[in-house]
Amino acid sequence: MNYVYSSNNKINSNQPSPYTKKSIDYVLSTTKENLNQWVTVKVNVKEHFKKFHDLNVNDIEGVAIMTDTDNSKRPAIAYYQNIYFSSE
Repeated sequence: MNYVYSSNNKINSNQPSPYTKKSIDYVLSTTKENLNQWVTVKVNVKEHFKKFHDLNVNDIEGVAIMTDTDNSKRPAIAYYQNIYFSSE
């Protein structure tokens, strides 16, 4: 699962990743509505793995966080804080 912030897609939209066939890009937020603002998001990763990959996941072995502008070619600045996983 790739959770993304998008400059041109709607929140909760999803599509197969253009870079790997096993991954889904899921839009959590958009700069159209939240430019220059802190954004808090919450997502049920376990539910998404079941919905999009038909997998029952109990453990996560890795998390990657990145900022890029590959598709938009626009400048980007991002700050991350208080990232955590919970059973809630």
